[in-house]
Amino acid sequence: MQNHGFLSIYCKHNNCLHFNDFIITKKFGLSMKLLINSPYTVLGLTHLVEVAKKYNVGQIQINSFKDLGGVWKPYLQDDNKCTLLVELKKPIEEILKGMTSTHRKRLRKQAPYEVRVAESMDDFNKWFIIYKKLGQQKRFRTANYGLLKELFIKKMGTLFISIYNDRIIGGLFLLGNNRWVGGSTDECKKLGGDIYLDWYIIKYLKKHGFDYYDLAGATVGDGIYNYKKGFGSIVIPLYTYIVPINKWKNKIIEVFQ
Repeated sequence: MQNHGFLSIYCKHNNCLHFNDFIITKKFGLSMKLLINSPYTVLGLTHLVEVAKKYNVGQIQINSFKDLGGVWKPYLQDDNKCTLLVELKKPIEEILKGMTSTHRKRLRKQAPYEVRVAESMDDFNKWFIIYKKLGQQKRFRTANYGLLKELFIKKMGTLFISIYNDRIIGGLFLLGNNRWVGGSTDECKKLGGDIYLDWYIIKYLKKHGFDYYDLAGATVGDGIYNYKKGFGSIVIPLYTYIVPINKWKNKIIEVFQ
């Protein structure tokens, strides 16, 4: 979970509630999920079920970087998810050497496009159009425009953009050192995709004192995983636990999530 400032902005733009680092998501005006930060599992399953019933949610969802085991074991989802971290404490040449030969070969060449930090709302809006269009093409749910805009204006997030022939062709939006959302054009893919953008971010974050670049989630073994693993990343398993509370609300979640 993020800090309370982020949670307030996130919930304002996504019609959800938050308290004590808990988030309650809504759909059709109904309370659906109680999202819980894993440290709060020390409160115990029985107590958290009581909280969930109090707010009449369909299910409890917990994302954890460790296997909680015990009473939580029956609710563990077999989705093979993980997050991947690039360690930035090493010298830049050592980071490069730790990558796959394919990544190294591409990055030792001149980048075909420029990368910089977005500075204006014009930069932001041009990138968001690309991101939104990609979401429509690939049929994934994009982050709310108002949410990203507010985070950008308040400098709670950083947008890195790819530029070719004076046109924005892609970008990645980060929260701190966490790769959050991104989108690029077919033209960007033909020029090598996001690899030069990610390489710029690695050097930028290292320069600004971060120990890791969190490349965010993937499913072990898929194409996104292989691309992110190619940076010599550390693989951190992600454990998801879902505790059903309300049968018919669970059906709604299954259909619309």
